[in-house]
Amino acid sequence: MLRRFEYAWQLPQHALALAMIKVLDAKKSGTVYDFSSKRLSSFSLGEYILCNKRKPFNTNDYKHEAGHSRQSLILGPLYLIVIGIPSCIGNMAFRNKWVRKHLDYYSLPWESWADRLGGVRRC
Repeated sequence: MLRRFEYAWQLPQHALALAMIKVLDAKKSGTVYDFSSKRLSSFSLGEYILCNKRKPFNTNDYKHEAGHSRQSLILGPLYLIVIGIPSCIGNMAFRNKWVRKHLDYYSLPWESWADRLGGVRRC
């Protein structure tokens, strides 16, 4: 019963994740869904972690995305507004060399919170 509530509590993220899995033709590989894209980074929506196999994905990356999944469980339907959109905008901005030089992506509040929830320690 609790599992169904948790899934429904995160329904906007899960619906978007299932659509992205379909659009990206992602394949389940263990606990993640692998896809290939020149533009997208790995990301998580609800309990789904989608990993771009064209880009390196290490243990810290997995833990970070698992932290986003925990944020989703905490925030429920507010996750996309509070975490998802700012994270996506931050990720797009980080692709700019000037921004990357002057900003530590993982110091952004929603990213550092995901790190803490996932148990990531960055140097």
